Amino acid sequence: MVLSVLPWSGRIDRTETEKNSKNNSNMEMIAPVGRPSSIGRVPFASLIALSITWIGVAVFAAMNFQAVNASLQQLRSVFNAEIYWLNKVQLSFIVSAVIMFVFAGLLTVIGALATGSTRDRVYYGWKARLGGRISTALFLTLTYLVHIFWLAIFTVVVSLCFVNCILKRLCATVPAYTVDDCLDLNLFSVFFGDLKSTDNWKLCGAALQQFCVLTESANNYYIVSYFASLAVLLGLVHFMICLSANYAHIKDGFKYSELKEIQLIEETELKRYPQRRFN
Repeated sequence: MVLSVLPWSGRIDRTETEKNSKNNSNMEMIAPVGRPSSIGRVPFASLIALSITWIGVAVFAAMNFQAVNASLQQLRSVFNAEIYWLNKVQLSFIVSAVIMFVFAGLLTVIGALATGSTRDRVYYGWKARLGGRISTALFLTLTYLVHIFWLAIFTVVVSLCFVNCILKRLCATVPAYTVDDCLDLNLFSVFFGDLKSTDNWKLCGAALQQFCVLTESANNYYIVSYFASLAVLLGLVHFMICLSANYAHIKDGFKYSELKEIQLIEETELKRYPQRRFN
């Protein structure tokens, strides 16, 4: 009887070890489910907003620089006038573009800190979560103010596009660039404070041709900058949506992580329950 029992006990040990090895392998395959992946830490929404904003700002700065240069060349060569406020407008466009590049990068960093497992590590304690909520709300307010500022820039660009479209239509009415075919622009002298000299605002021949060529090039630049400014406004709206979502994630993200940990523990206990039952 003893000899017949020994092989059977060895079979029990082998089956138990096989079950334990299977359970351990199952636990190893389940464990990575709760681990954060590197893809989950990427702020895709903020990166999309960053791409839209940077492309819009770069195109806006380049096109407006060329457009203002064409407008200044119009005034200097055709009308012998010097408008200093256009130089200030050109400088303000460049400064705004540089500031927007830096500001969009900061907004992307804020979005990265509030994404995935990075949020759970950075904003773990209640003080860190409070600071994250305050900083996110501050950047949301700044983004809203910057959006209003770019709405003002958009209004200026629309005005310049409107004026150049009118000038382009006026140039289209000229049959030929001869001495007899002239274009009277005395109406625009009011905007420059030149009400006495009317001869400077009457263009004929080669001067009219040069004016129309510069108007055509400036009009194309302003139209492209119009769509570029729309892209910047769209990117800022996208950033405000991301910041609002990040504020909610920082506020309730710790609760979600605790629920995930509880769920993982429950799944682990359920996997171990059959093993304890058979033991």
